[in-house]
Amino acid sequence: MIKQICQEGVVQVVPTNSGIVFAVKQSGSVYDDYMKIAYRMYSCDSGETSVVTRNVFLLSKFGNNFAKVENNPKEFIESKTVSLPDHSVLIVDSKGDAELINFDGKIKWKGNLCYKDCIPEALCATEEGVWASYKKEGAIIRYSPLNMRPEIRIGGNGGILRPEGIWAEENRVLVCTTADNSILEIDAKTFKTKIYQKFNGTPHNYYKIGANEIVLLDSGLYRL
Repeated sequence: MIKQICQEGVVQVVPTNSGIVFAVKQSGSVYDDYMKIAYRMYSCDSGETSVVTRNVFLLSKFGNNFAKVENNPKEFIESKTVSLPDHSVLIVDSKGDAELINFDGKIKWKGNLCYKDCIPEALCATEEGVWASYKKEGAIIRYSPLNMRPEIRIGGNGGILRPEGIWAEENRVLVCTTADNSILEIDAKTFKTKIYQKFNGTPHNYYKIGANEIVLLDSGLYRL
């Protein structure tokens, strides 16, 4: 049974060990080019949603390095991040410029993750590397966790139907294909594909927290 966690207005979701932290656009006008944002935490264990501070959201998204973005609300919402198994954090800004930062704040790698002038739509990480989706080019790419060099590219030239959210585990990759309202399952070894799930609305992001599945649709945030 699908459970709605939050109605429409969710602008960012960050997975944690036990659930998600998310940012929600508040009703009312935009001021100074910035949205009014509230922050929430959803626990997969209790099924409850609670209010959290901006700093909790920033710590969940950027780790100990959130001070560098906390005074730029537009950037800390629009930038993409992912935590790697070694606890380093990859931060990709709205132009595709990226930094891989150690737990102690030292930069391990710095560069750009654009693919054919297309910035990543979403990121996820496994022991094997960092996956990124590229909506305009219809591709997903896995980068080496050591030097962020591309190792695997699946799709390209529209091969995957406008991918956004991405989640990977072992040799399975799940991609939100927004052109056909589906989540596509891809075998990262054989590249065989199948429809994992189809929705009435457009899936923008998908997360798996233990055995719990979370999906962001136009109509809101849901637990499957």
